[in-house]
Amino acid sequence: MKIEHKVSVALFGLMSALYGSSACASSRQAALFFSRLFPPTFPLKVLGFGFLLLLAVLAVVFYVRFRFINPITALRRHAEEITAGDYSTRLQIRRRDEIGRLAEAFNRMADAMAKRTDELKRINQKLKDQDTQKTRFLDIVAHDLRTPLTSIKAYSELLLRYPHESPETQQEFLEIIQKESDRMAALISDYLDLTKLENGSLPYHFQEVDLNEMIREFVRINQAECQLKGIEIVPMIDEPLPPLRADPDRLSQVFTNLIHNAIRYSPPKGKIIIAASLEEQNGTKWIEISVTDEGPGIPEEYHEIIFDKFLQIDAAKLTTKGGVGLGLPISKEILRRHQGSIWVARNTSQGACFRFRLPLNISSSTGSPTNLPV
Repeated sequence: MKIEHKVSVALFGLMSALYGSSACASSRQAALFFSRLFPPTFPLKVLGFGFLLLLAVLAVVFYVRFRFINPITALRRHAEEITAGDYSTRLQIRRRDEIGRLAEAFNRMADAMAKRTDELKRINQKLKDQDTQKTRFLDIVAHDLRTPLTSIKAYSELLLRYPHESPETQQEFLEIIQKESDRMAALISDYLDLTKLENGSLPYHFQEVDLNEMIREFVRINQAECQLKGIEIVPMIDEPLPPLRADPDRLSQVFTNLIHNAIRYSPPKGKIIIAASLEEQNGTKWIEISVTDEGPGIPEEYHEIIFDKFLQIDAAKLTTKGGVGLGLPISKEILRRHQGSIWVARNTSQGACFRFRLPLNISSSTGSPTNLPV
C-alpha cells in the first residue's frame, strides 16, 4: 500500500477517534472508501495540505465550541431553570469578554429576581394575614354589635308584652336599653372616628394647650368614678410644663381612652398615676406623659399588636371584659398626626403603663407624620 493510502487510512482513524465510526460499517470499508477517494497516485503534498486544513478546521470548531457554544448552552440551561422557578442558579463564568459580561448581567438579573420574588412573597403573605385579621376583626365587631342589639330587642319585647309591669321594673328595663344603646353607639362612633383619622378627613385645630391644667381637669372629671370603685387617681407633674401646640379635643380623646382603660382594669383600692415630665433627646424637647394602673397588666408579646385595629388580643389571655379595643388604635393615630408616639412601657410591678410623647415644637406640616424614636 502506498504511503498516500496509509495516510488516508490514518486520517479516517483520527476522525473515527474524534467522532465515532457509526458512519461506516467497519474500518475495512472506511479504508476502501478513502482509498477510492485518495488513489495511490494522489499527490502526497495535496493530501498533507488537506490533512493540515482539516486539523485547522477541527481546531476552530473546538475553539468555537468551548469558547462560545458551551457558555451559551449553559446560559440557556440556567435561563430555563429560572423560568421553572429556581432563582438560586448562577453562571460560573469568569471571563473579561462579552460572554463574561453577559454572565455577570445574568447573575445580577437572577439576584434581582430572587430578591423581588421574596419581597412579593412577603407582601402577599402580609396581605393574606391582614385579610384574615380583617375578617376576624369584623367578626368581633359583629359580635359586639349583636350583643347590645339582642338585649335591646329582648327588653323591648318584654315591655310590649307586659305593659302592666310595675314602674320599677319598667324603669330597670329602660335603663338597660339605654345602657346597651350607648354601648352600641360608642362602638360605632369609635370605628367611624378611626376611619376618618386614617383617611385624613377628620379636621385638626392646633392651638396652644396647657397640659398642666388638662391633666388636673381629667383627674377631677374621673375622681367620682374612681371613688365609687375605691381607686385613687393621682397626678404627678415634675415641674410646670411649657405650653404645647396641639388639638385639645383630639388630645382629650387620648387621655380619655387611657384613663378609662386604667379605671376599667384597676382592682378595688388600686392606684392610677398620671405622670408628666419635660424630656430632651437629640436636641429635641418632648413632653412625656404616662398613665399607670395596678390592673392585670399586658404581656410583653402583645405590646405592639394592641395598637393594631386588626390585631386585638384574646380577652381570655388578658382577663379583660370584652370589646374590640379601638381606643388604642385611635390614640396612636391622633398622636401620629401630632408627630408623637405611644407605646407600652415595661412595668416591673403589677399593672400596665402606657407612655406617649409629644414634641414641644410641632412642625408646620402637621398632616405629615414623622417617624419618631420610642
